[in-house]
Amino acid sequence: MPIFVINLDRSQDRMQRMQQLLSDRSLAFERFAAVDARTLDPEETAAITDSLKTRGRALHSGEIACYLSHLRLWREGLARNLPWICIFEDDIHLSDDAGPLLESADSWIPQDADLVKIETTRWKTTVDRKQKKITRTRGLRRLHDFHWGTAGYIVTKKGMETLSAASDKLRQPVDEFMFYPGSAIFSKLKIYQLDPAICIQDFYLPADDPRRIEIASEITQSVDERGSVTGGKARYEGNFLMRKLRRRSQKIRNAIARWQNGVAIKTILFR
Repeated sequence: MPIFVINLDRSQDRMQRMQQLLSDRSLAFERFAAVDARTLDPEETAAITDSLKTRGRALHSGEIACYLSHLRLWREGLARNLPWICIFEDDIHLSDDAGPLLESADSWIPQDADLVKIETTRWKTTVDRKQKKITRTRGLRRLHDFHWGTAGYIVTKKGMETLSAASDKLRQPVDEFMFYPGSAIFSKLKIYQLDPAICIQDFYLPADDPRRIEIASEITQSVDERGSVTGGKARYEGNFLMRKLRRRSQKIRNAIARWQNGVAIKTILFR
């Protein structure tokens, strides 16, 4: 399994930590130089970006640099004719069994997969209710709803081709582009979620988790701000009691629909 770590040239301390993290799990990897937001040319970025009007704002430089880093790595994978690659950002934690799991990936990556998300952000998302076991403690589920982040995922050759071809213009943050149902590309991808996940970014660990080391994010936009793109707060008419009854009725209908469709709302854990 070719493994790449996206890392800024000026973030040598992060790279040293990642080198130790992967070495401890007997995983070979290749560093891939990230695009630095500080060196982006405003005229060049204006030519390659086309932010969605519904977002209400343009992509900021950190989002553009992050997207370009992943895009260039997909195209590198295609240039080398690799069947799939594993991509990590440099602020993650990895499970102790990540080594053997990734080394045996060719035996469990589904043939129809474009993407396998191996990280979690500990937010609820919608996945298949049934799980395909790949080890005694881990399995795969189809991912059907938004799950933040691009800090840890496997992308197949077909996935790299699809993502790269749809990135002539950068219209939204790269994780929304890949993992948000409102994206034009989401319905064209077969995405699987590893459950439990083997990867998590440092700032998604609970505040009291002893593994958390407060790695500063290179992208400063908050999760709360980014969450607003999914539609904002719902609006209801009528009095409080009617709103409460409508919400309860909608929850029941949604639960029935999920059960009939074989999906469930689930928080993906990190273990």
